[in-house]
Amino acid sequence: MKALLTFGEALIELLQDPSGLDLYHRNAGGAPANVAVGFARLRGQSFFIGMLGADDFGKFLLAQLQHYDVDTRYVRRTAAATTTLAVVALDAGGDRSFSFYRPPSADLLFTADDLDPAAFIPKPYFHFCSNSLTHEPARSATWRALELAEENGCLTSFDVNWRPALWPQDGGDGGAARMIREVMPRAHLLKFSAGEWAWLCGDAPQEALEAHCFAGATELIVITDGGQAVRTVTRKGSAYHRVPPLAVVDTTAAGDAFVAALLRQLACHDIEPDQLRKRLESPTWLAVQIAFAVRCASLACTRYGAFSALPTLAQYHKTE
Repeated sequence: MKALLTFGEALIELLQDPSGLDLYHRNAGGAPANVAVGFARLRGQSFFIGMLGADDFGKFLLAQLQHYDVDTRYVRRTAAATTTLAVVALDAGGDRSFSFYRPPSADLLFTADDLDPAAFIPKPYFHFCSNSLTHEPARSATWRALELAEENGCLTSFDVNWRPALWPQDGGDGGAARMIREVMPRAHLLKFSAGEWAWLCGDAPQEALEAHCFAGATELIVITDGGQAVRTVTRKGSAYHRVPPLAVVDTTAAGDAFVAALLRQLACHDIEPDQLRKRLESPTWLAVQIAFAVRCASLACTRYGAFSALPTLAQYHKTE
């Protein structure tokens, strides 16, 4: 079974107490870190690459990653900045909103020189998001990590996970969109929310954005839309996959649970980049993999938090 290597931010989420009181709980989170934990919870081998502060929050994050069986040998620490904080507020339906305390923060100080090329040599799957592209030197480190993944023949996954508040505002949304669009054709698997997909399409038809992705390495586009059907797009066409109704408690980890589960399914088949297109020619095969990912995301929505909400394989089987 293929291993997973994720790169980017691990952060502290101060999650609003469900009682509605002015009380917030410390939770470990951060999209790439969540995916690493989610993959490990599903009995996969995962590694996380990132920079943590030398503060107590950084110590807590490192301990949490290790608690959930994520290999942290490629994690770096710095005293030059503190660990990122995200204050997470929940509405009555469990949907979340974020307030970020970043930059400066430790995760943005990860440099290209901090990368260990040996991490990519066993050809693990490589997953990253857009939040490490917002500022230097993390931006250059992200590009270098992607280059190392390509040079070593790794299957690459990119979740846009766009957080407008994290991007410098002097360039507006246009700068973020240009950079994200530049990344997209270089990943074999792309994951968007419906809002992110619409934002990147702009006034152009969605077929134009699909063509932009498929002009490069992309083989599978996944677009999630909360409780609505998941849309998948391959070079053969598109399909919709049902999302069963459920009682939502907290959606914070849903997207990352979905990505972790989908990558876990591909890893179980040891699918290499040059084999993915052939596999995706079977709509039935793809539907099975998406159904597993949807179920894992749904389970994550029934719990509070991020790391702690990601389901185990045993929990998944209990719901079958």
